[in-house]
Amino acid sequence: PMAAYFTLAALSLLRALDTRDLGDAAVALVLALACPTLKQPGLVWLATLAAPVAVALLPRIGVKLVLAGFGVVVCALLVLAQTSATVMGYHLHLDFAPPWNGLFESLFMLGTWNILWYGIFAAAIVGAREWLAPRIAPLTMLVGAGVLFLFFVFAFTNARAWVESQTTVNRALLHLAPLLFVWAMLVFRAAAQRLAPAPAAATTAA
Repeated sequence: PMAAYFTLAALSLLRALDTRDLGDAAVALVLALACPTLKQPGLVWLATLAAPVAVALLPRIGVKLVLAGFGVVVCALLVLAQTSATVMGYHLHLDFAPPWNGLFESLFMLGTWNILWYGIFAAAIVGAREWLAPRIAPLTMLVGAGVLFLFFVFAFTNARAWVESQTTVNRALLHLAPLLFVWAMLVFRAAAQRLAPAPAAATTAA
C-alpha cells in the first residue's frame, strides 16, 4: 500500500505541476496525506514530495535549492547519529557500515526483482545527460531524496540488520521502486530521442 499511495501521489503531483490542474493537485494531496497513516516512514516519503515542487516552481534555482536541502538534512542526521537518538523507530548511530553485500545480493542476485535493478541502472547510465532536463528534473530530485533516505537508513541505523537477513529490505525498496522505474523509462526515452538520427530531408523530383 505504501508503494501504491506514494507512487500515485508523486505522479499526480508531477502532472499537477505540469498542467496546473486542480484535480490532479487534489488527488496528489489526498494520497500524500494518506502515506503517514500507513506507517511512520510515510512522513519521510511525504516530505520528499517537497523536492519536485521546489524544482518545478523555481526552475532557475530549484535544483540548487534541493541539493542544498539534502546537505542540510544529511548534516542534521549526522549530528543526531552522534547522540544515538531514536527517530521513528530507527536507532541512529554514527557507524557508517553499509551492508553492501546484502544489498547487492538482494538487488542483483536473488529472484525477487528479476532484472528490474539491472534495467534501472542501465537506463540511468545511458540517460545520465537527461537527469536534469526540464521535464525530468523534478522527478530526478524526488527519487534522489528517496534514495538518500533509504541509504541513510541502511547505512547509519539498526535497519542494516534487515538487509543482511533479507527480511524487510525488499519491502523498504518497494516504496521507491515504481517511481524509479518511471524515472528510468523517462531518461531512457529522452536519451534515445537525443541520439536518434535526424530524419533525412525529403527530396522532391526535379
